Amino acid sequence: MTARVPTNVAFVPASQRTPDDWRTQAICEAEDAELFYPVSFKGQTAERQIEEAKAFCRRCPVSANCLDWALETRDQHAIAGGTTPAERNFIQRNPRLRVLHAAA
Repeated sequence: MTARVPTNVAFVPASQRTPDDWRTQAICEAEDAELFYPVSFKGQTAERQIEEAKAFCRRCPVSANCLDWALETRDQHAIAGGTTPAERNFIQRNPRLRVLHAAA
């Protein structure tokens, strides 16, 4: 059995956050970090895990902030802001999508 580990979204310890920090509102904080860090991004098991993580992101009030963070840091490991690293890479490479994302 794996111990539940807080995700500490965007890698800032909770003790160093201000009350108005968007990360304090992230609903994934209380979840097992492994959900958002699939071992693989291929295969049926990975697809189920990715969809479960994305479903979490869709319910999160700060998903857009998380996506901003993932795009800015070019995170290549986690499901963040409802996207996989490959999806974020596509957004980064497509200037039109970057503009649409910035306007959202």
